[in-house]
Amino acid sequence: MHESEDIKTLSLSQLQTIMSHIPGILDWNAGVLYNRSQKSESMYKWIKEGKYGGLQYMADTVEQRIHPKLEHPWARSVLIYLFPYPEKWNFQEPYLPKKRTLVPDQKSKGPKIARYAQGPDYHFVAQRVNGTLGQSLQNLFATDLRWKAFSDSYPLWERDLAAELGLGFRAKNTCLIHPRWGSGFFIAGLILECELEFLESSSSKVLSVNNLNAGHLNPKGSGHPPLPSCGSCQLCIDACPTKALKAPGVLDAGLCISTWTIEKKEQIPPSIAEKLSGWVFGCDICQEVCPWNHKNEERQGVKVTEFWNSFAQANTDSTSTIAPKNSTSKNFTSKKSTHIVLPLAQLDTLSKAGHTAVNTRKVILPQEPSKLLQLCSSGGGLQKLIRGTALMRAGRKKILRNILVDYQNTLKKQNIQKPLDPFVQDLKKGLDFVLNKESDETILLLASRIKKMIGEMECLTQIFPKV
Repeated sequence: MHESEDIKTLSLSQLQTIMSHIPGILDWNAGVLYNRSQKSESMYKWIKEGKYGGLQYMADTVEQRIHPKLEHPWARSVLIYLFPYPEKWNFQEPYLPKKRTLVPDQKSKGPKIARYAQGPDYHFVAQRVNGTLGQSLQNLFATDLRWKAFSDSYPLWERDLAAELGLGFRAKNTCLIHPRWGSGFFIAGLILECELEFLESSSSKVLSVNNLNAGHLNPKGSGHPPLPSCGSCQLCIDACPTKALKAPGVLDAGLCISTWTIEKKEQIPPSIAEKLSGWVFGCDICQEVCPWNHKNEERQGVKVTEFWNSFAQANTDSTSTIAPKNSTSKNFTSKKSTHIVLPLAQLDTLSKAGHTAVNTRKVILPQEPSKLLQLCSSGGGLQKLIRGTALMRAGRKKILRNILVDYQNTLKKQNIQKPLDPFVQDLKKGLDFVLNKESDETILLLASRIKKMIGEMECLTQIFPKV
């Protein structure tokens, strides 16, 4: 039998029926999988100029990202969906369309964690959604359907692909912005073996059809207006404290706060360290100042509850099944790599429950320096606290390093008082705990420097007492 005789085809109505059972999805689309990314030249340039910030996995997988069919030559189409961050935006001021002075959140107390990480690890949640979608699609065909799930941990330029499918536009801060939902979402989906009945699969271009839930988008061939853009706005570029956004849509990852607080193990250079702005995991500044997030804040909050009630808190112990990551075909690469599959009926019940979402995995750090440093020190309990969250990407030692850098920055801004204020006294107590418990040279060096700073402050208060 020739391969052409065994091509599987998926209709629009079949796809819409399956997606209608997935609660809280912000938007989705499907299209022909390209042989080569439309952004390939700019990607090669980004790598060649070293703007990947030393993240070697980015350079090592650039060909896979640009040519997604290298790994999966059987792939014909792709399904992409957007699901919300576990924590909605909570801006301190109302959105005014003509206001051009939006500022990042300056009122948060204590160390700051990026909103996307303030809940269960989204990779695990995406596995649940992908497993459910993959198995549901598999059930439509009498024979095996090959599929490959992905999220941001898979070597694919998912933001560019989502933009090509009409799910938003690439912003000057490099995020994907959806006109209705802003940028507070994750991107995930499935690479599929099947063709899409409603597309011209022989075309070399990426064609797409929107799910009709957000008709203002611009699927090819429709009469809808084109997607908007950032226009003349560059609040994100101006707000970045390290100037990591070198030009509209060009990020130098080596200057990005997220890169240093999550990926880098070494000592943070002073030029970056002094500008962390309180962030100890990730950074939201370029999203916090974005007008698209401000004006969509309330609308997105509703979807946060709907989605995370269904997937993050679903009880999978008795009603779920396990599906292989790439189906059961011969191209299934690892039987240890699995997805949780939630029955569609269970999802319908959960989404209609109407109860308020409770983020059971939100990490709340103590504000008192002594308690926080004790928690983050070896054996202090932080590792257990962040288990099952995206903060595991950085791990305890990096988070402790980032917190110490934040305290060092805070001390530099302190006014000398006599006696030293309670914050400094409490910090000194916490530093003693770190120095007694830790063995990591980077952490010990930071803690010693900060303790020396406090000692110098104590000497100054004795030499120059204030009345």
